[in-house]
Amino acid sequence: MSETIYRLILRGKTTYDGQKIEEAINEILSLEDEYIGLICYEAFEELKKARISENHNLYVSILEALTEEDLFDIILEFKHSLPKIDKELNHLQKDVDQLKKINLEIERLQKQCQSNAEQISLHDETIGKLLSAEPGTLDRFLADAKPGKIKGFFLRFVRKELIEEAKSKCTQYDLRNSLNTEVRRLKADKERLEKESDFYTKQRDQLQSSETEHTQLLANKMTLQVQIEQLENTIGSIPKAKKSKHVVQAAQKVDEDDELQFSIDL
Repeated sequence: MSETIYRLILRGKTTYDGQKIEEAINEILSLEDEYIGLICYEAFEELKKARISENHNLYVSILEALTEEDLFDIILEFKHSLPKIDKELNHLQKDVDQLKKINLEIERLQKQCQSNAEQISLHDETIGKLLSAEPGTLDRFLADAKPGKIKGFFLRFVRKELIEEAKSKCTQYDLRNSLNTEVRRLKADKERLEKESDFYTKQRDQLQSSETEHTQLLANKMTLQVQIEQLENTIGSIPKAKKSKHVVQAAQKVDEDDELQFSIDL
């Protein structure tokens, strides 16, 4: 049976290396409850078994529950899970990219809604200053801009003030109607924009968790890689802690699988 890492460290008097290994293991186990813990489930389970054994047997360190073979196998299991993490990151990145587009669309819709609201307010203010009474037939007659020869002849005998007053009544009334029509159009358009904005807002709410998950998963992946590298570098410096032939072959197999996965992704 292989010696535990704890005994190897005692024999080699490399306590500092043991501390570094245990710190790396603790850092990795701290990620267990994160999303990365599901992606690398098998690897985390192996480390958890060592932790359970440590607690059950009242070991002074988790390194009493691990041989170098155990740790190398766990390292390889984590490495084998890295492509799965990258695949999930790519999937989440698509959601993040979609979220950016949705946020831009919501911003555009909200700006247009605000513009419509401002125009409606200005039109309502103008409408409030205009005459609301509908001009009579005589007013329309007097305000005719192209009266023709006969009507023009009669208008020559009408006081200019009356004609100007009639024109003002007709102009204000027509402008009022035109603005009311425009206000109705703007309100309908604003309502449509608000519905679109609500639709995209619901989509945004659904995708925001993906952005958080992507950020967290990327950070956890970096942490995992740093700690795995520390484990590899440190375990390699412990006396008699050499990789067995089957572990080296397994490492080569993981590298080949990674290269194949990379080629497939391309």
